[in-house]
Amino acid sequence: MIFRRSGYHTNNLTVEDFLRSEEDARTTPAVKIAKTDYNFEWDQAATYDADYWGVRDASKPFFVQVQFQGGKYRGQGNGKQWPVRALKDLGYVTLMEDVIQTDPYELHNLAAEPAHAERLATMRNAMKQWQQRTGDPAEPETEKIYRIEVGIAHPEGGKNTENAEYQSNVELMLRWMKERPFVQ
Repeated sequence: MIFRRSGYHTNNLTVEDFLRSEEDARTTPAVKIAKTDYNFEWDQAATYDADYWGVRDASKPFFVQVQFQGGKYRGQGNGKQWPVRALKDLGYVTLMEDVIQTDPYELHNLAAEPAHAERLATMRNAMKQWQQRTGDPAEPETEKIYRIEVGIAHPEGGKNTENAEYQSNVELMLRWMKERPFVQ
C-alpha cells in the first residue's frame, strides 16, 4: 500500500501476465492479482491496481511483483534451479552473489570496463527486446521519484543510524542517472 500511497501503479502478476504484449494489454487491460495467500489481512484494491502496468499514464512510476509458479515453500526458492527458472521464464538472470562478493555497496560502474563488454552488450540487447515487447522507453525516474524509492527501500532507520557508504552510493546513483554512462 505504501507504493500506491506514494503515487505508484502497482501490480502483482504471473509471469504470463507480466510478459503480455502491448496490444493485448491495451485490448484487455484488466489483470488478476497473482498472489493472494498472504499470512495477514490486507485490502487487495488498496494494494494493487486492477489494470496492467503497461497501460498506466507513462509519467506515473510503477512497481511490479512477478510471481513464479511454485514459490519458496515448494522447493524452488533460493536454490540452484531458481536462476535457471528465471532465465527460462524472463530471459535473463543476474547472479547477485558475484556482485555482493566483489562490490558489496555497488559503488563501481563496470559498464566502461572492457572485461564486461560482452555482458553489457547482452544486457543492452535484453533491454532493447524488453522495450520492444512492452513499449517501455526505459527512461530513468526523476530524482524526486528515486529519492522516494530509496526512502522506501532504505535499510536504515531511527536516530543516528545513517550509513556513510550507503549515502555515498545514493549520490553516485544520482550522478549516474544524470551522466547515463551505461546507456548507448
